[in-house]
Amino acid sequence: DDAADYFNVTSIGKVDKKVAPQTVGTDDIVHVVPDVISPQSTTHAKKSSALKGTSVKLATEPLLPTPRTVKPGEPVLPHTDLSDKSKNIWIVTTAALPWMTGTAVNPLLRAAYMTIGRKAAGGSVTLMLPWVEKRSDQERVYGKDRIFENEEQQEEFIRNWLRNTANMKDASKDLRIRWYTAWQERAENSLYAMGDITALMPAEEVDICVLEEPEHLNWYRAPGESWTSKFKHVVGIVHTNYFVYAQEQPAAFIRA
Repeated sequence: DDAADYFNVTSIGKVDKKVAPQTVGTDDIVHVVPDVISPQSTTHAKKSSALKGTSVKLATEPLLPTPRTVKPGEPVLPHTDLSDKSKNIWIVTTAALPWMTGTAVNPLLRAAYMTIGRKAAGGSVTLMLPWVEKRSDQERVYGKDRIFENEEQQEEFIRNWLRNTANMKDASKDLRIRWYTAWQERAENSLYAMGDITALMPAEEVDICVLEEPEHLNWYRAPGESWTSKFKHVVGIVHTNYFVYAQEQPAAFIRA
């Protein structure tokens, strides 16, 4: 059986039996829809007869390479080495204090920890946070008693928290904080960027990028340079167990 025997193909290039076998170009295939997969069906018989000698190319994109598993004692590739203090690291996340959610607290503490010894080695850590532009969004996310007029006010709040609550005094000074404009999506209670985040990052300052909640950062992403083109190495950290989320939360199966 050929693959075409099991698919409804509305337009496909035919192979001339008088010439050497060839592969049909991807431009020749207009539409491929799964048909009833049953060799005994009338549809199958008709397709088998009509499309005999026809080649179908189903894959139009190259398969993504699968990373090889690291071997014990194998050296870290230099451009991926997070422990190299001379590297410039950007950590991009989807929430910021005073919203006490995992994607606000965890990336902040991660970024603060990674600043240790980096300034002296010529490197840096930059935490890229969402600036909630609309006051109404801020009230829903942070509460009516925690409203910021500008990014500087919120940055001061975050540095004070690092210094006084997390007891990371050096990090509260050394950590670089940058902002991207974001709006709240109320149905999902999530913040999404209102522009291309990568365009806000100077090319001379990018080595490694850590994406906190990469799926959120890319669901409604504005056109622009890809993360893997902008940076030499990109790491994604998923904060949500979607399997458990879909089982336990109301209507989460659809939302997930």
